[in-house]
Amino acid sequence: MSGLSLEKFDQLLEQLEPLWQEAQPKRLARPDRRRALGGGRNYALPLSDRLLLLLMYYRLYVSQETLGFWLDMDDSAVSRRIRQLEPLLAQVFRIPEHKIEMSEAEIEQLFFELFFDATEQPIQRPQRKAKQKQY
Repeated sequence: MSGLSLEKFDQLLEQLEPLWQEAQPKRLARPDRRRALGGGRNYALPLSDRLLLLLMYYRLYVSQETLGFWLDMDDSAVSRRIRQLEPLLAQVFRIPEHKIEMSEAEIEQLFFELFFDATEQPIQRPQRKAKQKQY
């Protein structure tokens, strides 16, 4: 489901682990933090499962709600885990981006095709005029 063999996944996890350990003190020492160090919830998933979550998100291109359902997590927690790991994973390898370049004329054409489809469609109505007012 991640697109990687178990050996490649373990190698990636080994590369990500020190980056995670380095990023944790920076995250916990931010000036707007309300809790003392060590306070707050612990992660429900280990780093390996969070990495798998991120790779599944990239590979399967499913919604965060779907990933949350599969992993028994709230979709907002999935979003937070993705945001935390994405910059670290970007240090290990280049994350492909899906960018589409379109001219202004193409965008305008697409806009009118998507939002201004005024095709008439028949509507079933009763034949008797008295009941037709209800519809």
